[in-house]
Order: sequence, then C-alpha cells, then structure tokens
Amino acid sequence: YLMYLVYQFNPLGLLIGIYGFLRGRGVSESLWAKLIAFYLVFTVFGLLYRVTDQFAFFLISHVFFGIAIALGLKLILSKVSPGWRYVLYAAFGLLIVVMPLFYNQVPQLARRIGVADEAFGIPLIGTGTRFGLGYYLDPNQRTDTEAYQFGRDFFQNAPQDSLVIAEWYTDTDEFFILQYFFAVEGNRPDIEIVGWPLEDPFNFDSDLVVDLVAQQVMTQPVYLASLSNEFYNAAELLELYCIVPELNFYRVFPSDQETGGTCLTG
Repeated sequence: YLMYLVYQFNPLGLLIGIYGFLRGRGVSESLWAKLIAFYLVFTVFGLLYRVTDQFAFFLISHVFFGIAIALGLKLILSKVSPGWRYVLYAAFGLLIVVMPLFYNQVPQLARRIGVADEAFGIPLIGTGTRFGLGYYLDPNQRTDTEAYQFGRDFFQNAPQDSLVIAEWYTDTDEFFILQYFFAVEGNRPDIEIVGWPLEDPFNFDSDLVVDLVAQQVMTQPVYLASLSNEFYNAAELLELYCIVPELNFYRVFPSDQETGGTCLTG
C-alpha cells in the first residue's frame, strides 16, 4: 500500500499528506474528523479485500489522502511570506507537470535494469506478450493497442474449430478479449471459448479443465490461456500432454508416452 501511495503522490506529496493528517485539525475540525474516518475505512477495506486487482480498491483511499495533502499545503503556505508562497506554488505546479513524464519513464527504466512483471506479481497475458509494467505504471494508454492486437492475431490465425480454455477469474483479460472478438465483432464462430463464468472462482474445480482437455484434445485444437496450476492443474496436464506456446496461448497436443512424451502434432 505504501508503494502505491508513494507512486501516486511522490515522496513529497506523501510527507505533505502526513502533515495534513497531523495538523489539519487546525484548518477545519469537522473536515479533518471526516477525512480521518473516511480515509481509515477505505484504506482498511482495500487492505483486507484480497483480490487480484486489489490496487484498484485503494483509489478511493487515495482521494482522501489527496484532501489531506490539500490541508497540509494550506498550512504550509500560511506559514511563509507572500514572496516564498509564489515560489512554492511554482515548485508544486512543476512537480505535478513532471509526474506524467515520470510515469512514462519508470517502466522503461525497470525494463532496462532487468525488472520483470513477475517481480510485482503482474500476471502474464497469454505467453507474456504484454509489457505489464508499462500497462500498470503508466496511466497514459492512448496508444496502447496490445489487447486488440492480441485478440486479432489469434482469431486470424487459429486453426479451424479451436477450443480456448480461459477461466474468467484467473485469466480475465484473455477471456474478455476473446469474448469481444467473438460476440461483438462476430469473428470466427467456429472457435469455442470456455471460461466457466458461472462457477465460483474461489471453489473452482480444476478437474473441469483436465476432463475437458481429455475429451477434446484428440478431436480439435485445444489452447490454454495460461499455465495456472490452481485453476488448470497445469502440473498434471504437463505430465499428460505436450504443451507448447502458440499464437500467444499454450497449445495442448497429445503426447506419445512410449517415445518419452513426443508431441503428436500430425
């Protein structure tokens, strides 16, 4: 949580916000009390609500931290002379202006020094075609077409009558990207997408995937959105089948156990 807070407001904003929480009572006692209450409620909720996109539930908490920054700034500006006040206005304004540039460069710097998506627990999309750090750390996504390219490439090149297994909770992006091309653009009605959206993800039975693969792998091309062991029992599938990256997914082939697991691709 602290990492997200610093990245959202930068270290200086963090310090000013803390100052606003500590001293904001002197600006407006009623506003300060409400601010403390709402901030604590939404922060605790975000910390305890453990889901894959937990960071999204910190956003309302950040709104109230932003109010604390405003209180802190008012207190700081009230203590300096008018001349220095304009200097601080310029400094704070410049800091706000440079933050988008900072957000743009941080993912690129991380990539150059070898920090990968896995270091932050960012899930791969398919076989890892998305630059996850760039997606999550840079709010400017105006030129990001990776999701569309991901789905279009698969629908243009997938074999006839392909079956794609993308459980909606663990592989949310893949499931909904494919559903968009299938349901909205009406592409490739021969492709079947299975995601079990009505199944409780917290009690999901991975044997559903194992059984489906066993039923279909000899009769149609089968793809997995990821190698999730929790949802797909990937460890068992890797023992039973030959699984290789293909079209940004994982293609499941029957394997010849007598020859040491050679892929039967013919």
